[in-house]
Amino acid sequence: MSAVDYPAVSCTNLTKSFDSVNAADNVTLSLDKGSILSLLGPSGCGKTTTLRLIAGFEEPDTGIVTIDNQVVAGDRIFVPPEKRRVGMVFQEYALFPHMNVAKNIEYGLNKYEKQTNRLNEMLKLVDLEDVKERMPHQLSGGQQQRVALARALAPNPRIILLDEPFSNLDPNLRNEVQQETLRILRIASTTAIFVTHSQEEAMAIGDNIAIMKDGQIEQLGTPETIFHDPVNRFVAEFIGTSSFLPAWIDEDQLVCEVGSFNAPDKLNISNQNIEIMIRPSQLSVTPSESGTCKITKKTFQGSFYLYDVVTQSGLEIKCLETYSKDYDLGTSVELHFLENEAPSIFVKGRKHD
Repeated sequence: MSAVDYPAVSCTNLTKSFDSVNAADNVTLSLDKGSILSLLGPSGCGKTTTLRLIAGFEEPDTGIVTIDNQVVAGDRIFVPPEKRRVGMVFQEYALFPHMNVAKNIEYGLNKYEKQTNRLNEMLKLVDLEDVKERMPHQLSGGQQQRVALARALAPNPRIILLDEPFSNLDPNLRNEVQQETLRILRIASTTAIFVTHSQEEAMAIGDNIAIMKDGQIEQLGTPETIFHDPVNRFVAEFIGTSSFLPAWIDEDQLVCEVGSFNAPDKLNISNQNIEIMIRPSQLSVTPSESGTCKITKKTFQGSFYLYDVVTQSGLEIKCLETYSKDYDLGTSVELHFLENEAPSIFVKGRKHD
C-alpha cells in the first residue's frame, strides 16, 4: 500500500479518564487527507479531549493515534506535540499581543522557511497583506481569526485542529468567517478537525460529522446521512429539529396520533416502544374547526413560519410552512404527512432499518 492510501489521521479505541470520568471512551475514527471532520456534541461530551489526544496535549490511557501512518501515541510510543506537525487554532486565538500580524504568522517557521516567501504566501492566502504591520488589538475579530489560521498553516502541518474557533465572534460575523475559513482550508488542501457544539457550523464546514456523547462517537457520516438517517434518538434530536410520536401496528399499518402509513415488513407487533421521527418539513398544517390540534407558537423565519402544534394528547410537534400560510395562535388545525415523506421509525430509541 502506498503512502497516499493511508488516512491523514486515525484514532483506534482511544480512552482517557479524568477522576473516574471517561472523557474519551473507546473513540475510533479516521480522516482522509484533505478532508474536514466536524466533532459535534454537547458540552462535556469529549470533543476537546479527543482533539487534545490527537494534538499530543494529553496522553491516552489506551488506544492508538496515527498521523500520516506514523504512530504518535500508543504501543509505548508518545510523540510530543511539537514533533507531530499539527497546527492548532484555539477558541481565544492565543495571538502574541506584542507581535504584529507578520511576526505572529512567521512565529512557527524555521530559519529556512523564514528566508522563503512562506510569510507572503500566508498573508495573501488569508487576505491580510494590507494589515501585516498591525498589532492584534488593532484587528477585528475576523481578522484575528485569520491570523491564527495563517500561523497554524504556515509550517505546512499534516493536520489542523480547530477548537470552537468562532464562538467568540459576533453572530452577524460568524457565518462570514466560517465561509472564509472553509475557503482557506480548501485552497490549502488542508486536513482539518473542527470542534463545535453548533449543528449549523458542523453541517456547513464538515465533509463528515462525528456526533459525540459521554466520550463516545454515536455516529460518524456525511451531514446528509446524519440528518436523514440518524442511528438513534440522541443523534436525531441533536442535529436538526425533530418530533417523536408513539406509534403502534394495526394490521399492515403503522399508526400514530396524526396519521398512518404502510408498516415496513420487518416491523411487527412484537416490537415495543415504537416511535416515529418527524422533521418539521414532513407535515402540512390545515386549519379546521374540527381539528384536534392547536397552534401554540409561531416563529417567523423569512420565507417560512415554524409552528409549534400541540396534539389532543398534549404532544408538541414542530411544523414548517411557507410564509403565505400565516395562521393565528390558538387556531385548530389538522396535521397530515406529506406524500413521499415517510418518517423514520425508531424502536427502543434506535433507528429501525
